[in-house]
Amino acid sequence: DIFPGNVRLYVHNDALAALASGTMGKLHGCVLIAGTGTIAYGFTEDGRDARAAGAGPILGDWGSGYGIAAQALTAVIRAYDGRGPDTMLTSNILSTLELSSPDELIGWTYVDPSWARIAALVPVVVSCAEAGDEVANKILQDSVEELALSVKAVVQRLSLSGEGVTYTKILKEKVPLLMENILFLLSWLVVFLKLIEGGI
Repeated sequence: DIFPGNVRLYVHNDALAALASGTMGKLHGCVLIAGTGTIAYGFTEDGRDARAAGAGPILGDWGSGYGIAAQALTAVIRAYDGRGPDTMLTSNILSTLELSSPDELIGWTYVDPSWARIAALVPVVVSCAEAGDEVANKILQDSVEELALSVKAVVQRLSLSGEGVTYTKILKEKVPLLMENILFLLSWLVVFLKLIEGGI
């Protein structure tokens, strides 16, 4: 008895709510969500929709908090093995997790590989990048490009022109450096779209 009998209920991806939050309820344009996971989702005025990314960590959520942190953990292991360059990420991540050796990352990672637990390491990656670490900087730059390309893919598939790209505040608040670079790159890739900050 919560809703009247004549009310229609729809279950949708939360990207719809994020898009509506930046367009005053108008489902027309493109939204970029980048938190623990990521997705770009778009709608046209005639109801066509398209998405890019948002397929989870195995199939490709690169650009998300999980993706950034997972790449950082991989970089630490690569450096430890001698397969990759040395990086500040090693000492900073080990210190954050109170571990003594990269070997211990294997047990830490697989005892509970939940997305949010891994993604919580993003601030460590950002701090290393801000301190000039090249490996951390490349991880963030690659993530920026992935996020911007996701938006571009949706915009091109739907032939959106003049509509808004809504982006959620969580990324701007937690990783302002990343957000600034995304907005800059989007301004080059999709110059005809307005950028709107969403409310979730």
